[in-house]
Amino acid sequence: MVTFENCDFKGLRLPKSNQNLPPMDLLLIQRSLCTVQDCSFRNSAGLGIRVAPMNVEIDGVTLRRITGQNNRSGLIMVQGNEISNKGTKNVIVEDIAAYVGIMRQAHALRLENGVVNVFVDGLFAKGCTDGVFVAHSGTVDLPNRITLVNLEISEVSTALLVRGEAETLTEISVDSLIVRSSRRAVYMKNAEAAVLYRLKIFDSRSGYSAQMQFDNCDYLTVRAVTCYGNSSSDSVISLAKSRAVKIISVVVSPFTNFLYGITFFDNLRNPVGGLVRAGNNFNNVVVSALRIV
Repeated sequence: MVTFENCDFKGLRLPKSNQNLPPMDLLLIQRSLCTVQDCSFRNSAGLGIRVAPMNVEIDGVTLRRITGQNNRSGLIMVQGNEISNKGTKNVIVEDIAAYVGIMRQAHALRLENGVVNVFVDGLFAKGCTDGVFVAHSGTVDLPNRITLVNLEISEVSTALLVRGEAETLTEISVDSLIVRSSRRAVYMKNAEAAVLYRLKIFDSRSGYSAQMQFDNCDYLTVRAVTCYGNSSSDSVISLAKSRAVKIISVVVSPFTNFLYGITFFDNLRNPVGGLVRAGNNFNNVVVSALRIV
């Protein structure tokens, strides 16, 4: 077992200089049974921490009480290896904070290509390009299987961004996500049976047609969502090519200015089917609760 504790990692990236530095990561983990805790990562031309296997899968990594700022490619990435087809399993990420700095930071956390049993509890991100980014190219023969709990994300483009290629498998559940002053709360494409529970969205900014967008997300469940304050998106939720969807207890508070509650992008070739709605309150939208395009 290897442990890093109470460390301060600082790269060579500086504002308005050294912009052509190669994307070197500050810490690269390529083996199982590693723990990093109570450490900070700053000014990396690449990532703060990268967890990536070589020819043997990684099983067991803990990242706890990590802070980061000004890391160009993001604070933390956990991934599988597309060349060796090895995944990363059983990862715990706790109490992560990615702060806004004088230079752009791509994301707080990125998970991609065969990361199995990743549990995230406690993540704060402010001023990154995106908050949490999940992706799957389909090259690694393992699913993404991810649980996210207790997230607070503000001033980003998209708080939770999930992108998978067609026929790939990403299983994700989210419990307690607060999004403030961001362009979009959630975007998901090709996620299977995703569950989102207890979301609060405050003062959304312009940039996207819906605060929560889902594309090809069969068996999706969205439950207990509340929107507060000014909103610059047309719809609270948009659905495309998604079947057997449950949307329960979504509330739009007074003084928001959403035009629509749910927008369906529905046609004969790519229908939205089997929608269950219950306990929603779209009384404060401007035009209509439901729209079919």
